[in-house]
Amino acid sequence: MKYKNSFHFFLAHIWHHQKTFWPKMYNQLKQSRNKKKYSVMALLFVVALAFIFSALGLLAYRQPTDSKVVTAVIKIFPYPAAAVNGHNITLHDWQYEYFAWKKASELRGSQVPDSQIKSDVLNKLIYDVVLLDFAKDNDVKVSADELNYELVNLAKQDFGSVENFEQEINKTFGWSLEEFKSRILYNSLANQKLGEIYSKDQNNLDQAKVKAEDILTQLKSGADFATLAKQNSDDPGSAESGGNLGWFGRGIMVKEFEDAAFALEPGQLSDIIQTDYGYHILYLEDKTEATDETDEEVNVSHILISPETFQSVLDKAVEEAKVIKFIKI
Repeated sequence: MKYKNSFHFFLAHIWHHQKTFWPKMYNQLKQSRNKKKYSVMALLFVVALAFIFSALGLLAYRQPTDSKVVTAVIKIFPYPAAAVNGHNITLHDWQYEYFAWKKASELRGSQVPDSQIKSDVLNKLIYDVVLLDFAKDNDVKVSADELNYELVNLAKQDFGSVENFEQEINKTFGWSLEEFKSRILYNSLANQKLGEIYSKDQNNLDQAKVKAEDILTQLKSGADFATLAKQNSDDPGSAESGGNLGWFGRGIMVKEFEDAAFALEPGQLSDIIQTDYGYHILYLEDKTEATDETDEEVNVSHILISPETFQSVLDKAVEEAKVIKFIKI
């Protein structure tokens, strides 16, 4: 197309621009409005989902429920039941174990209140977190072979076969063998391994021996045996009675303890005696000689100083753990 002059060109250009510009503008505005509309709808959908998930989570916080929908939601979203030293115990884990232990309790005909079961399960999970922290710090692991070996022994010893044991676990808790291994057996074996490590810790043994030596020095200086036994002995069965074990004959106590006891004379203190239980100080109250009708017997009091066990360390760590509970029981 030819233009007569520049003004003609200008008018033609404007006309063409109007014919193309406004439809484009309209389409762009329409597309923009649609995008905003879809964005708002998407946002509302997300908000609605968040509201629904929050409501379902709050429902589980108020009362454990076996609803499949609620269970699926709290399994996907890690709502916390408690925080232990910075580690979360999820609401799903707490609820899952709660139903298992509740089932076991009902099967036994137990009269334990529901609130007690909830509390016990949460405390068990707190205990497990602290235990596994110790296992990690001490590089203690339980292999699959160790788990299977222990499972087979346990099953055959108490139930005759693994198949019978599996049926019993499912009947009692509603768990598979894999769940039993991960939730119960693994922690039990880790605890056992840590106990063995602490029992061989020379520092623990040395500290216990130093304490026993100090007590022996006090006794030799005239301190009352019964008083020190009540204050210091780690044998709860005899400490309250001043350390007295009563009368017993040979073959009752461990060999090291027995040999020392029968070698004493009435009113005599022993040196420090070491057994698998720790360090003992013995005091012979009285003894009888063997006759044709009776065997030799002794009446002994003792003070036991045990090395710090892993169990005592673990119990203390659980007591001192920084725990925040998000569920009300």
